Amino acid sequence: MLCSNPDCVALTSGPASEDQSSINLGEAAHIYGRTSVSARFKPGFTEAELCDITNGMWLCRNCHKLIDNDPLRFPAELLFTWRRQHEAAILARLGRPGDQLREKLSNERLRQFDDTSYLAQQIILDRPSLWEYKLTAELFRNELSPVHSRWQQLTRGLYVRKSTIVPMSEFRDWLSAKIDDASRIVGALTPLLEELMKAYGPLGTPGDDKAIVSASKLIVAAARNLLEWEEDIRFTHVPSEFREAISALQGFAGLQLDELFRLPEEFAKLLAEENPSGVRQISLVFSIPDGAVEAFGTAMDRATKEILARG
Repeated sequence: MLCSNPDCVALTSGPASEDQSSINLGEAAHIYGRTSVSARFKPGFTEAELCDITNGMWLCRNCHKLIDNDPLRFPAELLFTWRRQHEAAILARLGRPGDQLREKLSNERLRQFDDTSYLAQQIILDRPSLWEYKLTAELFRNELSPVHSRWQQLTRGLYVRKSTIVPMSEFRDWLSAKIDDASRIVGALTPLLEELMKAYGPLGTPGDDKAIVSASKLIVAAARNLLEWEEDIRFTHVPSEFREAISALQGFAGLQLDELFRLPEEFAKLLAEENPSGVRQISLVFSIPDGAVEAFGTAMDRATKEILARG
């Protein structure tokens, strides 16, 4: 076996002095580290995922130490690329024509997933046990993370956006559109989650990777739309009479986002089980914050009466 580092490719095994024995100078290396003090560690992965073949590569001892001592120089994306190039080179040298053709077709098909993470692509290539759920966990973990970070920044008041001014003559149309937008976004979440379940296919049959990626990305897009909706509510300058009513709408999108942010954790729980079997259920609840409807209605009535009183 050869080291996967393209600048090394050292032979990692050879004959020993004794008959029928060999010397092994290679090591299986983790791409994402197993513990918080390991190189390239990322929180959120289960032990099973970190020990999966998808997260591994073969290196000589020197290169293993090299990449772990300098993770900034050797990020996970680079190591996934090393691994794929190494496997392709070995297949080109030793593989049969049929194997090489299948590899070519796999690589061409993988181009459909260029906008997913390196780990997601590797899961699609390797097809490990429970790959459909590992792929979903990685897609949500990777793509919901920036939405989650920005939501936390918004709630902490760490950034502002240029205000949009809505004059009195346009306010009710604007408000009606915002409420309709929120209803449509949340209304789409249940059928989108159902599409994701369908993408896994019947029990005992392989899932559809393209459908899994498509459904997952649409769910993430819905999360982004919810965040943008919340930003609009917070950074739109409305007539002073209606500011209390608009304040009552704040947090609606965040409640739905908090449910979506649970998805990576819920899939991680499944993958953390030893030899999982049977049916598992993930329950997400999309609702309105307690008291928000009453507070909004009261504030709108008060604003309307104030305007009418002025004539």
